[in-house]
Amino acid sequence: MSKFYGYIGDFVVRTSEIDSNKRLKIPALIQLLQEASMQNVLSLKLSVWDLEDEKLSWVLLKKEIKINTLPTVGQPIRIKTYPAGFHRIFAYRDFIVMDEHNNILATAASVWGLINTQTRKLMTIPPYEFYNIIPDEILEKPNFKLSAKMEAQYSRPTNIVWHNLDWNGHVNNIVLIQSMLDAIPNEYLNSKQLQSLQLQFKSESILGDDLESNCRITDNEILHQIIRPADNSIIALARSIWIN
Repeated sequence: MSKFYGYIGDFVVRTSEIDSNKRLKIPALIQLLQEASMQNVLSLKLSVWDLEDEKLSWVLLKKEIKINTLPTVGQPIRIKTYPAGFHRIFAYRDFIVMDEHNNILATAASVWGLINTQTRKLMTIPPYEFYNIIPDEILEKPNFKLSAKMEAQYSRPTNIVWHNLDWNGHVNNIVLIQSMLDAIPNEYLNSKQLQSLQLQFKSESILGDDLESNCRITDNEILHQIIRPADNSIIALARSIWIN
């Protein structure tokens, strides 16, 4: 059996992580995925702190989440994540979320880049040993492209404060995702459940930024956009599909 270079973590859905229907909130789900991936890179000695002396850091470029059902309060879940290959400047990572009976609740396929922390430019991914061991079953890579052209139907401002920053000193992706979801009308969120979410991160955001989260709803599809009005930069884009 080949060596497994991924990470498997067990979690229990906490009361602070659920919505009014007692289901795990989407930002909380993504927070758990982030925790699992961090534990994996720590074990591989490739975390942001391990790479600090080389002036390198990982950044999330794309993620595609597919949800079968959301776990409820008190439910144990297991998250499996692993490196799923690389190509030049892109590294791939998969996530599988399972219940206590190993039924798949959700999956997420993601694309990462390795940036120089001084130039902020993407670097070629080194041929790390673990990329030679790819699990037999990997998720379809997130090859989607999202357009920045959108006529906003709903908007919500967001000011970036200190608690929104991550270990890189930049805005945590979960803050941006929550900002996207916060722009959706409450009645829509109360009546539907997220089925899939495509995310594309375009630019970095920093402390003190005033951002604007825009969305446009067409039946079960929502297009999302986060911009920085000060310089018209596109920070992030997303497309979400919902079911009744």
